[in-house]
Amino acid sequence: MKHYLYVISLVAILLLQGACSSNRLMVALDGPFQAECLRELITMNEFIYEDAEEIEEPSRRQVDFPDPKISFMAEVLGVSEVLYGFLEEIEKAESEEALLIQYSRRIERAIQMASFETSAITGGIDCEEEKSEQIANFLENRTKRKETNRTVAAIVTGALVSTGTGVALIAGASGTLLEVFGIAGGLTEVWLGVSILRLKKYVDIDHPVNVIHMVYENDNSEKVFPVSVWKYITIPLNEQEISKRERVIKRWDEFEVEVGALETIRSEGGRYDAEMLKTRANMLDQLEAQIYLMKQDLMLFTKYFYSLQ
Repeated sequence: MKHYLYVISLVAILLLQGACSSNRLMVALDGPFQAECLRELITMNEFIYEDAEEIEEPSRRQVDFPDPKISFMAEVLGVSEVLYGFLEEIEKAESEEALLIQYSRRIERAIQMASFETSAITGGIDCEEEKSEQIANFLENRTKRKETNRTVAAIVTGALVSTGTGVALIAGASGTLLEVFGIAGGLTEVWLGVSILRLKKYVDIDHPVNVIHMVYENDNSEKVFPVSVWKYITIPLNEQEISKRERVIKRWDEFEVEVGALETIRSEGGRYDAEMLKTRANMLDQLEAQIYLMKQDLMLFTKYFYSLQ
């Protein structure tokens, strides 16, 4: 009897070790994670259009704008001096038409470029968000299939043990054999149960262009964010408000992400499970939403500018 129990104990240890070590399987991606999402933005943002003609800097004065966001957006667009010059010129009894046209073109071009830039960066962020969600769903589906298979196996094992014990009793089997049979069946069920609990899929992802890290560190040295967009999320509207960058960080902190997971999400890449990928997708979604608000403020600025003409 002791010999049987020794063998069974050894088998139990091996089964449990196998359950703990064999389930954390890696899944390989078919292609690079960031190939088409953000890398192109770095190249595009290196080209800065410079005006051929210099515009004389107008005198700064207090302007009663109908909304504080108008002066804020002028600063974001880099046309504060141009806007003041335009306002100064249209107030003259005899304004110079050529200068008004020059001011107007500068402002219109800034508005148009900012609109394109907003769409470009939000499109890149949305691309990464969708990829994270798709890979998370893929990992979950792979895990669920294995969970289903092992759950069915556990049910079948339990049924076989119960049925086999009953048949053996009817056939007059000895108590020792029944005990061994019952323990073996129970160990099999334990192994299946533990393996289901420990079942998880992982994937290695590289994201050297990490907008989440850039926002946390207030660092756009890689020029991923267009200048206008970076100003929009880092400059507060006034002294009483915080910037959109600080606001989105506060919302990220509300997710209460584990330290290890957050380090991976903020780094250049690492090992992800489905839950971490969904957290990353949610963080990107929050950032994208804050940036996309720039479209509304841009529309407000555009309406005000056209109302002056």
